[in-house]
Parts: sequence; structure tokens; C-alpha cells
Amino acid sequence: MREKNPYEIRLEILQMAKDSLHEKWNAKNYALQENYNALTQRAMETEADIPAPYEPLPFPSERDIIAKARELNEFVSNG
Repeated sequence: MREKNPYEIRLEILQMAKDSLHEKWNAKNYALQENYNALTQRAMETEADIPAPYEPLPFPSERDIIAKARELNEFVSNG
């Protein structure tokens, strides 16, 4: 197995940062959706007002991904 060059390592760290933030975003938005569904179901069963739709969390930006990658790189570089 050959050693990775710095560009490959950087790309791998960026990918890890992106994946981490996307997974966290998906989990949080899924929880919001499930909560909204439960509230809506309860409202329909009790004939109460349907709750206002939830606001999805903003999708991670390039800036967020780069910041997370720097955090990961700091950990890797400094142990």
C-alpha cells in the first residue's frame, strides 16, 4: 500500500468533514420531521389545530465543511 500524498489526505479529510456534517444534518432534520409527524397525528386524533410546519435546519455550507475539516486536521496533526 502506497503512502498518500498531502493532496489526497486533504481531500480525504474534506470528505470526512462533509460526511460528518451531512449525517448530523440528516439526523437532526429526521428528528424534526418525526416530531412534526407525531404532533400532526395527535392533532388529527384530538381534532386540534394542525401545527405549523417545522423549519428545516440549514444545509451545511462549504464554509461549515472547511471549518470542520480544519478541526479534524488539527486533531490529526496534533494528536
